Amino acid sequence: MNHQTISRADLGSLGASIAGNLVTEADHGYDDARSLWNAMIDRRPELIIRAGELTDIPRALDFARSHRLPLAVRGGGHNVAGYGTVDRGIVLDLRACNKILVEPSLRQVNTGPGTLLGELDQATSAHGLAVPVG
Repeated sequence: MNHQTISRADLGSLGASIAGNLVTEADHGYDDARSLWNAMIDRRPELIIRAGELTDIPRALDFARSHRLPLAVRGGGHNVAGYGTVDRGIVLDLRACNKILVEPSLRQVNTGPGTLLGELDQATSAHGLAVPVG
């Protein structure tokens, strides 16, 4: 894919329009932000968008599309094959979008896209509920 370089002005505009934050290679903590559970996967995204709210997701998608950059979506970061990251593209990190709402009387739970299974188990087991997942 032929992509454009991301200008500082574009980064500033994106950063001001989202609830989360941006991480680039120049930022302290970049290596931690790009690392995955499977340490054999070592990719270097140009930009990591750490979504703070669900409203950040369409903004990130539009930004990647307008800059013609490949996009990888990271839920919890536990994917063995490394699909949650990309070289020289954008990683949309959803880990902060891990809100869990348990409605025990309805025996229902709603989760955000960054929710980890351990977090889900802890929240539901407190109400005698379990979510079978594989």
